[in-house]
Amino acid sequence: MNRQKCSVCGEPSRAKLATVYWRWTWPSGDQRAYKQKYDPTCGIALFSRITKSQAGAEECVMCEESAKWPNAIYVHGWVYVPGHDQEEIELIHCEECFLKTEAVYTQGAERLADREVGGRGTPAPNPADDPWAAIGLHP
Repeated sequence: MNRQKCSVCGEPSRAKLATVYWRWTWPSGDQRAYKQKYDPTCGIALFSRITKSQAGAEECVMCEESAKWPNAIYVHGWVYVPGHDQEEIELIHCEECFLKTEAVYTQGAERLADREVGGRGTPAPNPADDPWAAIGLHP
């Protein structure tokens, strides 16, 4: 049986991995979306950033300075941890900090299809990658 690999460390994991779908829009209107898998060890850094982001409503999660549109990047995440409810998050970055940390959201990630400006909703995984869809179960 092939074990899934963590996007951060690249190691196969015996434990079920958390999945995070990321999406953000650059001030230019260009949108990006990625899917990452996290093992419990590598997920610690992610979840500490998520906890920190919930403290300040309009502050950059990195430098803690005020960050407002259009000079901010709002990183939307849909977090799926095995055995827990889905969590929807928003991480705010000033543009300068996001340029320094973009790799955090793209490291080992699968790039999802580009979306038009104004696109909505949770980035959908590729049905070909869904083993449950292969046996007729759909979300």
